[in-house]
Amino acid sequence: MLIKQRLEEAFEKKKNDVSNYIWKGPKVKNSEGKYVQETKKLIDCTVDELKRYYAYCEEMLNNTNSRNPGRRVLLTIIQDQINRCNTELFLRWMSKSLGISKFQFFNDNKELYKNELNLSHVVKDCPGEFRDIPLSMALDGCLDTLGMFNRKHLTTTFLLQIGVWPTEEERAEFARNNLSMDSNTILKYIELDNSKHIYKVRLNSKGISLKQMKAVTSLKVKKYSEMSTVQLETLRNKVLWSLENKVRFHISQWENRMDQIARVLAHKGFPIN
Repeated sequence: MLIKQRLEEAFEKKKNDVSNYIWKGPKVKNSEGKYVQETKKLIDCTVDELKRYYAYCEEMLNNTNSRNPGRRVLLTIIQDQINRCNTELFLRWMSKSLGISKFQFFNDNKELYKNELNLSHVVKDCPGEFRDIPLSMALDGCLDTLGMFNRKHLTTTFLLQIGVWPTEEERAEFARNNLSMDSNTILKYIELDNSKHIYKVRLNSKGISLKQMKAVTSLKVKKYSEMSTVQLETLRNKVLWSLENKVRFHISQWENRMDQIARVLAHKGFPIN
């Protein structure tokens, strides 16, 4: 127990030692065509440099550029997309399981549109997966005004990194056609063009089925109401959740850098206000 405590104390001391903090610059191509990354100890930076680095971190977290939003902004976008996918799935469940049309649901609840209520307040025995959907968003769905799903933040490379895990039916189909489960064959099966970009996909027991992978890689910009149930469920249950985790990790990295810069500035006598 004493050894563990000493190790933890040593780790904490090293973690709080401002002389250990490093700033990594962007990767740039050198004269040999190789990408290199300049590193610099924060303690050796001027106060102006440190303030510039701090502002850069804030920009990477909070900028609202539509093409490359800050990570906190992107996290909000992802969470909104999850809610909208879930809303469209609710409306389909409601029609199939309760026999309630969008028109009927809207008419029954339109007076509550501006109230801050969730579906759990108006749908008896609402399934847990739908309970927290804002009623206003469900009513938007009834009017087909949930908007468009844009997967520009879900690059094909990211989707393929999730990996695939074929169902028994998909494996049987491969076997019947004497196909191997190699990357090129899978890419051809899911109809992903590999001529302009060199893509690779791997088998991963935590991945999604071939049908699901084909459904999301083929998706571009589409109204939520026009998306297939497979697309909606795959995005909600796996893909957007995976992206959210990745973005949360990026946020923690930028926040950690800001904390280190603030510590160094305080050490130099220029605390962040």
